[in-house]
Amino acid sequence: METKKHFFSMRATMLLLLMALTSISAWADNVTYFDPTDAVNPTKTAENPTVITSETTEIGSEGQTTWYYVSGTVTNGNRIEVKGTVNIILVDDCVFTASKGIRVESPNVLNIYAQKADDGCGKLIAKHEGKNAAIGSNGGPVAYGNGPDINEPDNFEGTTPDAANAPEAGTITIYGGDIYVNGNIGGGDGGDGHPSNNKSGIGGKGGDGTIIIHDGNIVVYGNMGGGKGGYGHGVELDENRYQGGQGGNGGAGTVTINGGYVNVYGDMGGGYYGDGNDQHGNEGSGDVSFSWSKPSDMFGAQSYNGTVHLLKPFMDSDEKVYKEDDYEDGISGDARIINKLLYPYGTMYDITIGGNYDPACLNPNKTRAMEGEEIKLTAVNGYKVSSVTVTDADVTDNQNGTWTFTMPAKAVTVTPTATRFYQVSSSSNISYDVANANDKMVQNSKTFYRPGSTVNLEVTVPDGYIIQSLTIKDEDDQNVSYSANGTNAYTFTMPTKAVTMEAVTMRDFSGLTLIEGTAAFKVTDGTDDGYDDGPENLLDGKYSSTDDSNYSKWVVDDVTTGCYVEFNTPAPVVPKHYTLISTNSYGGIIGCYPTSWTIKAKVSADKEWTTIAAESNNNTMSDEQTCHSYLFDFDNPGNNAYKYFRFEVTAVEGWVELGDEWNPTFSHNWLELSEMQMYVRGETLTANDDGNGNYWATYYNGSTSYATDGNTTIYKGKKSDNNVLLTQVDDIPAGNAVILKSKVPTITLMQTTKSADFTDNDLHGVSERTQIATSIYGASTLYVMGNTSKGFGFHKYTGTYMPANKAFLALGSTSSAPLRMVFFDDDDTTTAIESLSHDAAGQEGIYDLQGRKVNQPSRGLYIVNGKKVMIK
Repeated sequence: METKKHFFSMRATMLLLLMALTSISAWADNVTYFDPTDAVNPTKTAENPTVITSETTEIGSEGQTTWYYVSGTVTNGNRIEVKGTVNIILVDDCVFTASKGIRVESPNVLNIYAQKADDGCGKLIAKHEGKNAAIGSNGGPVAYGNGPDINEPDNFEGTTPDAANAPEAGTITIYGGDIYVNGNIGGGDGGDGHPSNNKSGIGGKGGDGTIIIHDGNIVVYGNMGGGKGGYGHGVELDENRYQGGQGGNGGAGTVTINGGYVNVYGDMGGGYYGDGNDQHGNEGSGDVSFSWSKPSDMFGAQSYNGTVHLLKPFMDSDEKVYKEDDYEDGISGDARIINKLLYPYGTMYDITIGGNYDPACLNPNKTRAMEGEEIKLTAVNGYKVSSVTVTDADVTDNQNGTWTFTMPAKAVTVTPTATRFYQVSSSSNISYDVANANDKMVQNSKTFYRPGSTVNLEVTVPDGYIIQSLTIKDEDDQNVSYSANGTNAYTFTMPTKAVTMEAVTMRDFSGLTLIEGTAAFKVTDGTDDGYDDGPENLLDGKYSSTDDSNYSKWVVDDVTTGCYVEFNTPAPVVPKHYTLISTNSYGGIIGCYPTSWTIKAKVSADKEWTTIAAESNNNTMSDEQTCHSYLFDFDNPGNNAYKYFRFEVTAVEGWVELGDEWNPTFSHNWLELSEMQMYVRGETLTANDDGNGNYWATYYNGSTSYATDGNTTIYKGKKSDNNVLLTQVDDIPAGNAVILKSKVPTITLMQTTKSADFTDNDLHGVSERTQIATSIYGASTLYVMGNTSKGFGFHKYTGTYMPANKAFLALGSTSSAPLRMVFFDDDDTTTAIESLSHDAAGQEGIYDLQGRKVNQPSRGLYIVNGKKVMIK
C-alpha cells in the first residue's frame, strides 16, 4: 500500500515539473521597459510577461490587465486580437512583424512600450488587411440594399443604413519604440454599400479611434485617428428610374501627441469621406492635440480633418513660428501646418563659428537651437579640424570628422583648430596623388591635399599620340610650375589654392612624312565616271592650289555597285595616318561624302590584300566644308611596310529625290573627293643647290631603312683618285650612308623594311651629333659634300662635331680641291660627270671612263663637258 502511494506521488511530481517547464518557455521572470511619462523613475519592470510568438492569435483577457513582450525577430501571419488592457514591451533590437495587423476594438486598450528611448530600441511593423486598420478596429462589412427603396425613396422601413459601419477602435497608447504602420492606426475603413432589391447602397462610416503618443519613432502610411468612409453604389431599376449610392462618413479620431517623432503620410484626426456614385459622405471631424516635451520632438501629417490644437508654440524647417492656437483642418488664418513637420519652438540661442578660422571650416546641423538640443559639428570645405571647443559646453570628438555638444541656455561660440587642405581637379586623362599619404584628406567623399605637399601626376597618352600641352593652374588662373618625373609623368608642389590640371594630347607626327601627289603615288586602276574626274585625280596633289580651276576631284556617279582606287608607292612605306580632302565643288550638293570605306594594302603585287583601315557609318565628313582635310588612322600596329594600296568606298551620305508616277523616286549615291594623302614613317631633308638645277644631300641612319619619292635618286659612293664614283641604288638600308640627288630642294624619305647592307661603299655616317676624333675609320681627314667657292663636290671638313645623319668620306690628306662625282649606269659604264672643276686656263678637262684627267688623250672614249666623246 505504501508502494502504491509512492508511485502516485512520483507521477504527480512529474506532472507539476512538466507544467513548470511549460510555464518557463512562455513566461519571463521580468522585463524592463521605459515610461517617458515618469520623469523621476522612467525605467520600470514587468514581472512574468508572456512572450508573443509567430503563432499568437489572441493576447490579453477581457476585464484584465496583462503584460507581453517580443524578443528577437518574430513574424506573425495572424490578425492578433487584443482583449482587456494589453501592454506590449518591444525588447531592444527586436523586429516584430504583424503581417495582418493588431485588432484593438473598444473597450479594449493597447499600450506599446520600448526598453529605451535611444537608437536600437525594438521595432514593430504592422500591416493592414483589406479595410481593417493595421493597429485598431476592423473595417466595416459589405452591406446590400441598405439605402432607400427606389419605389419609396422616403421609406427606410426594414433597412439597416449602418450595416456597413466600422466598429470603434479601442484606445491605443504608444510610449516608445520604432513603429512602422502600413495602413490605419485607429479606426478601420467603412464597408462598401451595394444595391439589392430595388434599394441602393450606402457606404459605411469609418471607425472612430483614440491614439495617444508619448514618445517613439512612428511612421504611418495611412490614417491616424478615424477610418475612411465606405463607397456607396447606386441601383438602376429601368432606364427611367435610378437611385444613386451614398458614400459613408469618415470616422472621428482623437489624437493626442505629447512627444516623439510622428510622421503620417495620410489624414490625421477624422477619416476622409467615402465616395458614392450619387454623392459622397462627410469627412470625419477629428480632434488633434500637439504638445512637446523635448527639443528633438517632431510631428506632422499630410492633411488634417478636424481641429488641431497646438498646446505649445512650434516652428517648421524654415523656422516659421506657429503660435498656440486652434487650426481648423490644419489652417489658422494664413498659417498652414498641412504637410509640414513641426518642431518645438522655445528660446533659441545662436551658434557661431569663431576663432581665427574661416567660418566655413565647420558646419553645425543648426545655427540656432534650444537648451538641451544635441548639436553636431562637421568639418567641411577641406579643413582638417584637430580640436573643437565650445563656450559653456563639453564637446565630444566622435573621431570621424564630427563633434557633438549639448546646447546650454545661452548663445555659444565654437572655436576649431584647423588646417586648410585644397582640392585638385583634372581632365579625365590625368591620374594623380600625393607622394605622402599623410598629406591627403578625404572629406564628404571629396579628396583634399595639404599645401606644400608633393603631387605626382601621370598623363594617359594613347598609342600613337603625344602630349600637346599640359597646364596646371591655381584657382586664380596663375600657372603652377611643374617638372618632369618620367615618361608622361610630372610633379609639382601643392600651393595654398585649389589646382586644376588639363592635358591635351595629339597624334604624334614626329618621324612621319606627309606624302601626296603624282611623285609619290601611281594610280594603276579604279572607278572612272567618264568625265575626266577619274581615280587618278584623287592622288594628283592639286588640292592645295589657290586657283579654283586647278582643284581636282574624283567623281563616281553611283557607289552602290562599289568604287575603288588602286595605287602604289615607289617603294614600300610604313603607313600611320591618312587624310581625305572634301570636294571643292560643294555648291549645295548633298550626299557625296563617304560614310563607309576600307583601305587595303600588300607589300608586293602577288600578295593577298590586308585591311589596314575600315570605317562604317562614319559621318565625320558631313560638316559640308569645301576642301576640308579630315584625318584618320591606319590600323598598322606592327609598323608593317606596304607598296600597293586599294581605297574602296562602299557607302556615301546619300539622299532620295521623291518623284511621281511619271518620274519615280530616285536615289542619289554619288561620290566626290578632292584628294587623299598619307602620313608614313619617314622624314624630310633640305638639299643643297649645286648651281646647275640639281639638289644634293647626304644621309645616314643606323637603325631605320628608308626609300624616297619619285623626285629623288639614291647613290652609294666609291673613292677613286680625286673622284667619287656614284652608283644608283634602290633604297637606304639601315646602317648605310648615301648621296641623294633630287629635282626639288626638299627630299622626302619614307620608312621601309629594307635591312640588308650594300657593299663597295666608302661613305660613312653618324646617327647623332658626334665629336670628331683625331683618327676616324683609319683616316685623318673627313670630307663632306657641299658647294664652296672652289666648286660643288666633297670638301675637307674643319668642324669639331659631325652633325646627326650626315654622310661623309674618311680619307688620308688630299688636295683642297673638291672631289668630283662621277655617275655610272647599272652596267658600270660612265654616263656623266657633274660639276667638274675648270683648269687654270679655263678649259674643261678631258677624263677617261675611270674619271682620271687625261692631258694627251689617244683614240678612245672620253668624258668631256659631262658627256661621252669618242676621239678617233
